Amino acid sequence: MKYQIGAGLLIATIVLTGWSPVQAAYMQGNQAAVVTNPVNDDAFLSGNSITVSAPIHGELFAAGNTVTVSDAVDRSILAAGNTVTVNNGSGYNAFAAGNSVMLHGTYQHDVYAAGNEVTLASDVVIHGSLYVAGNLIAVHGRIDKDLFVGGSTVTSDATIGGGIQGRIDDLTFTGGSVGQNVAYTSPNTASGLQAVTIHGSVDHKTPTVETFAQATSSVATDILMALLTMLAVGALLILLLPKAVVSVTDGVRTTWGANMILGLAVVFGAPFLALLAFITVVGWPIGFIVLALWGIGLYVATILGIITAGRLLTGVKNTSLWLVLAVGSLVILLLTRLPLVGPLVHVLTFVGLTVPAFGSMLRWLQTKLA
Repeated sequence: MKYQIGAGLLIATIVLTGWSPVQAAYMQGNQAAVVTNPVNDDAFLSGNSITVSAPIHGELFAAGNTVTVSDAVDRSILAAGNTVTVNNGSGYNAFAAGNSVMLHGTYQHDVYAAGNEVTLASDVVIHGSLYVAGNLIAVHGRIDKDLFVGGSTVTSDATIGGGIQGRIDDLTFTGGSVGQNVAYTSPNTASGLQAVTIHGSVDHKTPTVETFAQATSSVATDILMALLTMLAVGALLILLLPKAVVSVTDGVRTTWGANMILGLAVVFGAPFLALLAFITVVGWPIGFIVLALWGIGLYVATILGIITAGRLLTGVKNTSLWLVLAVGSLVILLLTRLPLVGPLVHVLTFVGLTVPAFGSMLRWLQTKLA
């Protein structure tokens, strides 16, 4: 029964997410992936350089060193890379993460962006809210709803229909307007308040000053608890399925692109499958089973992604899975706790390690069930 459920989940997810060699686009490789013809379904792209210069009539998933999306995407965009540029907006949500993120165009729903440098150009129109985190953030254009921001240096001359909430070191207004309240936590008072029209109140809070001992103790406790949890789950996997751990992490390394595409399909397709099951009363048990398998699989994939990172850091030929588990867990935890760049590391770790580990895990399961 459990084999039937697992196979059914995989097959149904592939069908529901438009896994069609005719309508959808699947490109992966070490060099470039270029879309020059319209795609009538979803597009899954990976490579050193990603260029989209034709319409995508579905979702776009792209990961590479350089990602450039120049034509219309009818649904959501998920793009990650060193340099990410979206020139023509999206028909629904947009998720962009990279060292440098540049956004242009009209977005019909919410936008989520994270990077060292994030810029929203003056032609940007967001019909939802903007959620952004980074070191240097420049917000231009128009946001119909709210701006949620966390960053070191934030500059805005945007027209914002809602309010602003955030934790910002230095906030500067050079123009624009805010339709509701501005509430921000910062050691400094915002500059340029006379240059912006604010139709609500301004609430400036200074961050609570912790002693060095308190801050160190809090961070150390957080890291220790997370580390112990990761080590416990990882140890269980290594003890019970050592060969599977090696096989799955090898798959992430050798066929990263293909496994990322499969992982994305299941990570985003399984909740949709569960939702369809919940629509009918008789399908509720199936919906709960799908969600349970999805949640367990996602957490296991996170641990396998961490082990993959450990193997890459210590050397692939290293035979001690215990060592790579410890190194991977500690390095990932420390990087995700870094100020400002921590959220970006979370996103890159999820896209670069967890998602392909999920795909590699499914391929391993498929070989065992065949």
